[in-house]
Amino acid sequence: VEADSVVALQKLPEAERKLLSAELARTGCQQQFRDAPSDLRATVPQGPAFLVYYAPALVQKAGPRQVQQALSILAEVLAAARKLFPLDDNSFERTACIRIDALKVLTPEEVEDARPWHLRRTSPSDAEAVRGPPTAEAEAVMLEALPNLDIVETMPPRGMVHPCMEIEMPTKSASTDRCLWQGCCEVK
Repeated sequence: VEADSVVALQKLPEAERKLLSAELARTGCQQQFRDAPSDLRATVPQGPAFLVYYAPALVQKAGPRQVQQALSILAEVLAAARKLFPLDDNSFERTACIRIDALKVLTPEEVEDARPWHLRRTSPSDAEAVRGPPTAEAEAVMLEALPNLDIVETMPPRGMVHPCMEIEMPTKSASTDRCLWQGCCEVK
């Protein structure tokens, strides 16, 4: 499955590939930031990092035929998690745990057939994937396919102009606009 996963990762749309690379490179450990990809090192360190429980099981369950779809689902989970836990300079050394127990037991095809799914916050630093639409009182984000966009940078260096908003990113934290640099641009 490892070789199939590498090939599948290379076949993903650029937005998904960059989102996976950026989010999975975050460790929550300042010492390890020095070895992060250059596009992350070019920015002010932000967090929280994500620990996605059962991410390997989701990919293994997919098998070689559906590994690309499993990686796409994982990208959806990470994008939804980033909306629940926005990037923040003060959260650089923190980790949010994202449980995907409900997804790992299904093949990607079964996950698609069982839509809708959402990510629900269960504590200040935890969330879980849940089948169905969120309840009104839950702090939750729907799992949705990422737009298939060509994205130049994974994270904006300070002072860089955001491509879809045509504004300069603030020098503090870009998390307040609840928008992802990776895949945030909506088709207008």
